[in-house]
Amino acid sequence: MLSFLIRLHRYLYEIGDYDTSLQLVYAASAACDDKDSSRYANLQNTSGACYFDLNRLQDCRRDWVIALSIQERRFGHDVVKVGYMMRNMGNLETGCGRYDEAMELFTRAVSIHLALGDSAAAQLALTYLSIGRLYCVQGLYDEAMKTLASSEALFVRTFGAETHFMA
Repeated sequence: MLSFLIRLHRYLYEIGDYDTSLQLVYAASAACDDKDSSRYANLQNTSGACYFDLNRLQDCRRDWVIALSIQERRFGHDVVKVGYMMRNMGNLETGCGRYDEAMELFTRAVSIHLALGDSAAAQLALTYLSIGRLYCVQGLYDEAMKTLASSEALFVRTFGAETHFMA
């Protein structure tokens, strides 16, 4: 039953039904016996993403801090899940106007993804996309375009020439 709730929760998040998705994450979180599990961290990550999209940044931060701390405890500092949580936190800091903190988190995410090689190429491309967004918000358009080009090149190399639109 828990697996079904998690899949349904993720589907509802993907279609933008954040309120129902959050209700399901509360139910799934309550049903999750191990509050230090990767499954629980994933629930916190998705609820944080709902809050981020709703611009409820304090709630987002609470859930993403929980998710990141679980992933770091369980997997160390060099795994894809830690890298994407660093990127999420960087996006949050960008949204809060804390650009130096955002860049620090993005830099850590890039280091993780580079060390993992091609298996993390898509995550690296997404992180470059987030960095480009940060540069754009700061009015650093040349840097934003360079970072966007790096993101696009990784998407094309990883998924093929027909997916360049992703970046």
